[in-house]
Amino acid sequence: FVAGSGIRFGKTAAFQRALILQGSVVHVNQQLAIVQYLSPENSNAMFNSPVDYITATVNDHGFGGVAPHNNPYQHSIKVNITQVLQNDPPIAMMQKELIVYQNAGAAFVGAHVVDPDLWQTTDLETNPPLYEATLSVDEGTLT
Repeated sequence: FVAGSGIRFGKTAAFQRALILQGSVVHVNQQLAIVQYLSPENSNAMFNSPVDYITATVNDHGFGGVAPHNNPYQHSIKVNITQVLQNDPPIAMMQKELIVYQNAGAAFVGAHVVDPDLWQTTDLETNPPLYEATLSVDEGTLT
């Protein structure tokens, strides 16, 4: 429970996540307007990730009527979530600094490219992805 906010966090069962908002209709609506969903890492429909959804249940706790009609009522809705494939940019892994003596050269030791999406390539053997690296300097020359 976040003190003073009317927001309570908790788990409803193993590996499920729940966000419980409590307060006036105005307060709950304000909080619903800023709730965000974060998908699991590397999860998308192309690779048979589990289907995800949000179940929203609202409950008036019996505050919606005068006795004898003050019974608690609730309503639920299930919102399906479709996770769309996203192309993450490749990353150039290089040392941050290169020390070169005057009139001499030096190599970038261990420089390489990492692509977080490479595992999604279905045919690496016969149709590998094509990458391009552009290196430039202001003063010296590259060989």
